Amino acid sequence: MTYILKDVLPIFTVDIKTSNPLTFEGTVFVIADNLLITCWHCVQQKLSDEVKYAVLVEDEKGKYTGYTFFEVLQDRNGHDLATARINRMKNFNQKFRGSFLWDYLI
Repeated sequence: MTYILKDVLPIFTVDIKTSNPLTFEGTVFVIADNLLITCWHCVQQKLSDEVKYAVLVEDEKGKYTGYTFFEVLQDRNGHDLATARINRMKNFNQKFRGSFLWDYLI
């Protein structure tokens, strides 16, 4: 995914129906095309079908694109590491601007 230019991104839970971020869960590293690594404790919670883990990426124009996680797997040795793959969110709500993400991080 060449459109993800940042290597460290915030993880959120996102309401799939409204595309609104709900909670900040931690950070994730982009380690390869469509592949992320994070701490297991950030993504271990079982979510309802209406809520997904996601990263939000801001482009050069200040618009956000959401990418939901799939194949979230804990390290096979039980360490506090997890990998995940990502899908682009359809109909993502791009109203968020400026300090929106930082409101969750502070």
